[in-house]
Amino acid sequence: MAATYPDLVHGVIAEAPNSYVDATPFSGNGSSWTLNGRDLDDITFRLRGRRDLTVLRYPQAGHFVGAIQPYTPITGALLTHAGGDLAATQAANADVHAKLLTLLAAQ
Repeated sequence: MAATYPDLVHGVIAEAPNSYVDATPFSGNGSSWTLNGRDLDDITFRLRGRRDLTVLRYPQAGHFVGAIQPYTPITGALLTHAGGDLAATQAANADVHAKLLTLLAAQ
């Protein structure tokens, strides 16, 4: 929404967004995301040249970075169920949380 209609939003926090337009489950080969009947572009392509964009990458962390906030009681097995190193995922979650609070406080 923000990439296509930037005047309609003040900002976006996308925790673990998918940068690809995958087909919807059980529906065939079409894209899950369309506009006026056409597949959308890759997120990274649509946001090229943006100076107000921050991308956080944690290569050793798993899928649940940003999805589960720090200090949430959860087992290490569940936290790494979708991949990633436990210590890296925990550190990434703490880092994302701190940066998110800093960003929101600045608004």
